Amino acid sequence: MLTARRQRFIQEYALCGNACEAARRAGYSPKTAHKKGYMLLRIPAIRDGIDKALQDLRKSSVADLQEVQEFLTDVLRGKVPGAKTRDRVAAANILQRRYPVESAGDNNEVAIIDDICGEDITIK
Repeated sequence: MLTARRQRFIQEYALCGNACEAARRAGYSPKTAHKKGYMLLRIPAIRDGIDKALQDLRKSSVADLQEVQEFLTDVLRGKVPGAKTRDRVAAANILQRRYPVESAGDNNEVAIIDDICGEDITIK
């Protein structure tokens, strides 16, 4: 069982990565914080606590696939303030690459209309 001060040390170390600073922030004496931080890092229960805290911190700081897809969908639908047309098109392209559209039969033609010459070009 860890004391409240040791729990605080674990939290602070996960945030700053410096044993001396974490010991000071946890409430240990500034004069002995360097030694105390070093000693605390050698305790297996504290190392395990730091590893768990770092893992939790990484999980909360990195977006998962579902969150990214929801954001792109919001951009596509214009729900994100300041999203311009090019942003909406880019979001649509990214989502389309993730979920490709099935072919709609044999009619896979693209029509290009040349405004200068007035010609239609069909690509199959």
